[in-house]
Amino acid sequence: MITPWKRRTIRSNTNAEESSLERFRGELDRVFDRFFMRPWHVMQLESGKLSDWSPLLDVLDKDDAVVVQVEVPGMKAEDFEITIDGRYLTIAGEKEESSEAKDEDHFYCERCYGAFRRRLEMPESADMDHLEATYANGILTLEVPKTADAQVRKIEVRAADKQPGRPEMVSLS
Repeated sequence: MITPWKRRTIRSNTNAEESSLERFRGELDRVFDRFFMRPWHVMQLESGKLSDWSPLLDVLDKDDAVVVQVEVPGMKAEDFEITIDGRYLTIAGEKEESSEAKDEDHFYCERCYGAFRRRLEMPESADMDHLEATYANGILTLEVPKTADAQVRKIEVRAADKQPGRPEMVSLS
């Protein structure tokens, strides 16, 4: 079991060497916080290098469709590129940093900017030719219907009538 990194308060001294050590400790705390608090898939390898960032997503398996929801606030519908290659669905885009934010000196910044790319293998039951994509309120939703033979069907169970010439089942309990 991984125990979250615990912060300790270090007393401030006027000594320059200890002050730089405190800054180093603070930066190391932030690195561990990011490492243990962010999901592992954020650190994925794309084209031989770490991608700039990776949006979080949910994949839902419904009776009649597979639904992918990607959390990408601050973008527009035209900022996305969605491609299909066989059973693979690729979602790519780039989130631009606003010009006002570029000129500002940040005290602390957690928002992500830049290019991203997520590639998902869809199940064989997904009908990739009928994929639909919508973007609203910062969520990109991709709905991939399932093929007719893969959709969940309910089977009605009928009571068997007693047939002549057939022995009746007897419970042994």
